[in-house]
Order: sequence, then structure tokens, then C-alpha cells
Amino acid sequence: MKSSYSIRRGALCVGATILLTTAVLVANPMGAGARSQAKPPKPIGTPQLVAEAQVRECFMGIGGVHTAPVNGQCPNGGTPRITSSYAWGFTKAEDDKSIWYGTADNALCANLTSFKGGLAAIGRPFFPAFQTDETACEYDQAAGKDPGDITGDARPPQIYQIQAKNGKIEEHSPPLSVMSQFTGIRAMGAAGGVVFAGALAVAPIGDDTTSGGAVSLLALDGKTGEFLGEQVLDINGDGEADYNNIKNFINIDGELYVGTALINPEPGPITGHVLKWTGTKEDPFHFEVVGSLGEQAAYFAEFEGRLVASTWTTAGSDRSGGLYISPLLRPGGLEPQDAGGWQRVFGMEQFHPDPITRAGLGGCGMGVLGDKLYFGSCIFPAISTIRHMVADNNVPTTMPAFLSWYVLSEPAASVFQFDHLGQPDQTTTLLYGEKEYPVLDTATGVWSMQENLLHQEPRFGSGGFGNRWAPYAGWGVTVQNGRVFFGGFDSTKIAADVLFNPDSHMMETILGHPVPAAELAAAADLILPVPPLGGADVFYFDDPNGPAKPFTQDGLGNQDNWGVRDLWAVGNKTLFLGTNNGFNFPAEGASDPPRRPGWQIYMVKVG
Repeated sequence: MKSSYSIRRGALCVGATILLTTAVLVANPMGAGARSQAKPPKPIGTPQLVAEAQVRECFMGIGGVHTAPVNGQCPNGGTPRITSSYAWGFTKAEDDKSIWYGTADNALCANLTSFKGGLAAIGRPFFPAFQTDETACEYDQAAGKDPGDITGDARPPQIYQIQAKNGKIEEHSPPLSVMSQFTGIRAMGAAGGVVFAGALAVAPIGDDTTSGGAVSLLALDGKTGEFLGEQVLDINGDGEADYNNIKNFINIDGELYVGTALINPEPGPITGHVLKWTGTKEDPFHFEVVGSLGEQAAYFAEFEGRLVASTWTTAGSDRSGGLYISPLLRPGGLEPQDAGGWQRVFGMEQFHPDPITRAGLGGCGMGVLGDKLYFGSCIFPAISTIRHMVADNNVPTTMPAFLSWYVLSEPAASVFQFDHLGQPDQTTTLLYGEKEYPVLDTATGVWSMQENLLHQEPRFGSGGFGNRWAPYAGWGVTVQNGRVFFGGFDSTKIAADVLFNPDSHMMETILGHPVPAAELAAAADLILPVPPLGGADVFYFDDPNGPAKPFTQDGLGNQDNWGVRDLWAVGNKTLFLGTNNGFNFPAEGASDPPRRPGWQIYMVKVG
């Protein structure tokens, strides 16, 4: 069903569009920028900070040769800079007594490289190097980089282990000669006395988020942390990388699985594999294909006797992300003969009515409560906006026009509930999302509001758990004591302090001309929450028939924390949360609002 509310192409090009944008924010069921913080339920436990990123360099300005700090200070000049942004890949030790995690540096800059192809498609250059009060991106202006090589912000990642009993942290990073090849540790898994780290080679992400550097695996001794070796993830035995992305491992009854994307799609097309580890501690680098999918497997859960994989769209595939289920799990786990037996049981093309938007919608994490599977969606911010501009051949040159494009193109995350996956009586229930979404007719340039393709009212509220600036729900998910925790991503502070910051020159690049600071400030005031509520949200479900409850809505008290990407339950009494943010300065943190750059690890002793 279409509503009578529509917007024509010409309306996006006139000065009065500032009024149109306001109307969209109010009339659009995705909601206006402002939101209220829900009253927290009885506390589960108090988050305790047990580790955080430290100063890694003395920043000498764009193009400078950055020096090493001394005890976190810069006695020889420069600005203390925290570059380590993401606690990026997590796993739980086999003995259930610790967690392991890897990091990634300068995540804001790495993510912004995703727009290079999209900007070129709308006739715009890539963003220039910039420095603000809180962050800096050098790109190809970094010392020693060639023109066009925008990987100048990459730094070697690190690997850590934290003991669940006391929060003691130990670093187990392999030698710098190994780690300097990589931009980050994106996935970790543990089995057979080995801890694996999935590392991405230093490389620009490209024109979207469906790729990344070639995948290598690092192996470490699960007890001592000793580095056992490194190898490109090569399923064909020819020494060439077969995969260019990796997301998560899962250990089910001692069998370790991981999902990743193929560099060269196979007929079908098959663009992603699920791999099962078949090696030993003495000879660790052996995997076999036990799942061949039309997208990349991103997150996993065990449900109704099967392995469930949520997926992202991949290069070579014209499908949205969704859900696949494996054949029934048997003792010993899945085998190569199961690779072709996976069933696709849900796709975003069954839900979102706009084909351009849903092309970027992927699956986030999953968790099981009672006999229900909970599943959240993810969409990389602003990519949908640029794709709509390309499809409509209509690039904005004014701030009102850009704001309208952005509001119409970017959905908040949705949350679904499933049971009986793949069966005739499968049920799909929209818990958080919208009854209607904006849809662009590229032939006429008309936007209209159309019902979601499930034709359901959201059971509990609008997308993003009520926060329209939350494009990810379930960036990390864990289950503990009858609760399913959903980590999330809040893009408010990035928009306020980077996109609409005159020092970043981002809006100047997008619009093709200088934009006065006052106009940028007015844009931020129009569409961002008032007062700002930056900082990632974590919600949890504790009743299969009830709504989600907030655990944090302010990044655990740190508004620089734009994401809580990983949550891990260790037993029934300890919960770990790993945060992400892409800010660098001031290294000592600041108040009003409270903030500190770099990743953080919080431990909660659950009541």
C-alpha cells in the first residue's frame, strides 16, 4: 500500500526544501531526530572499566612523521594520540575463563575510505585529509604514501586476553613484522587449544562495504599465547588468498566454524563460504568448506538443531542480506557434503520495499530466548544515500537537498523474531522497525511511503529501538541468564562532530562548494537529537513476549563510544562488552559531555 505522501524530484532542488526536510522528519514513521531515553529497569550489574586503548603515537600534524610516546606523553613535541579504535574481534577461551580480542586503528578513516567509489560515481573527489579537535585522517597525505594510496591511517593491530575472574589483561600480539601487514583483527575463534585471529591485509575498502583486504589467519597457543604461525586463508592450496572478508567464528560442541566472502565468486553465484576447522594445534591451518551461500555469512547462532547464519550482500550477488540455515547438526558437526544443503529462509527483499535501500541491508547478530530467534539488521551509514543519488542521477548541491536525501534514504535498524525456520509454519515478526518506508521511483524521481513487505506494524516500536540514528541492531549479541543482549551503533556524534564539522570539509566535498559553518550548524540542529544523545545503545530482551529494555544509551558513559560491537557472557556471572570509536583526541578524555577516544572493555558482574 502507498500513502498519499510523496516527494518529487524537483522538490529536492529548491531553497524551501529545509521545510520539506522538517516535514519528512515528522511525517516519516522513522521518526524525528529527537528521542527520549527510556527509564532503565532494575540494574543487572555495574559496568567496570577493565581495559582501554592507550596513546600509541605523538601526532605531528597531517603529513608529519609521528613519533613514539614516552609513558603516554610527548616530551619531544606532537600531540598524544590514541589511534586504536575498535575492540574488533572477540572469542571466549575454551575453558570459559577468559576472553580474547583483537583491535583495529583509526576506524573512522578506514570506514570513510568506503565512500571513494560512491563519491566518484556522483562526480565528486575523495575526501581530503583533515584534522579536527577530536580526530584526524591523513589518507594519501600520510608520510611515505603515494598519491591515491588512501591507506595512510592504517596501524598494526594488537591481540589481548582478559581473565574473567579478575579482569587482568595480557597482550599476546605476534611480532610487529607480522602485524604490520594488517589493518585489523576482525574475527577470533578458539578450538583444540588454538586461538585463531582473522586479520585483514592493509588495503582500501573500495566503493562499498562488501570487500576488504585479503584474509590471513594468525594462530596462537590458547594457554600461553605463544604465536604458532600465520597463513593466508587459502582453501585451494595454491598459496593465493581466496577470501577478502571475515566476520565471526562460532564453536559448537568443539567444532569451529567461520564465515567469509569469496574474492572470486563461484557459479550460482556462490559468493560466501562457511568453513570448518579440521586442523590440529601442531598443524593448525586446515579448513574445509561446509557451506556455500549466495552471500557472506556474517554472524552465527545455533537454533532448532541447525547452524543459522545471518548474511551480508557481497560483490557478485544481487541479493540483500538475510538468514540461512544449515542441514541438521550431527555428532562431529557439518561435513563437506552439507555445503550445498543450506536453505535461505529470510531475506531483506522480503521486508524493505525500496530496492536500493535493501541492497545495502545486511544481517547483524542473533540470539535465542525460549523458542524464538532474535535477529537485527545492519546498514552502513550513508552508502544508501549515495546509491540513491546515483540511481536517480540527481546529486545535491545545497544543504537542504542533501538532508532530504539522507533522511529519505537511511533507515534505522530493524529487529525480528523467528521460529520454525525453514518449516511451513515459520513465523516472522517485526519487533522494531517501521510500518512504512520511503521508496524512490527512479523513473519519475518521486518518493512515496510504502508498507514494509511483511505488511506488519512493529510490535514494540520504531527502528533502532526508537533511535533513528542507530543503523545497527545486534552489532554484537550474547545470551546469558535468560537475556538476549543486543549491542548497537549510534552515528549521532559522527554526524555532529565530523560530517557537519567545517574542519572535515566533508559536506564541502559532497556538495561541490564551500559551506559556511553557520549552515552546517543549522543542519545539525535540524536533524540531530536535541539534546545530543551520542553514545552506543545496548538493549536486552528477557521475555519472549515483551519489549527490549535498555542497558545503556550513552556508550557506557562515554559519548565517543559510537558502538558496542561485541558482548560475551563468561558463565552465568560475568559479562564483557567491547566498544568502538574512531576519535583520537584529547587522549586524557574530556567532560561535557563525558568522552574518551579509543576502544574500551567493560566487565559486568551479573546480579
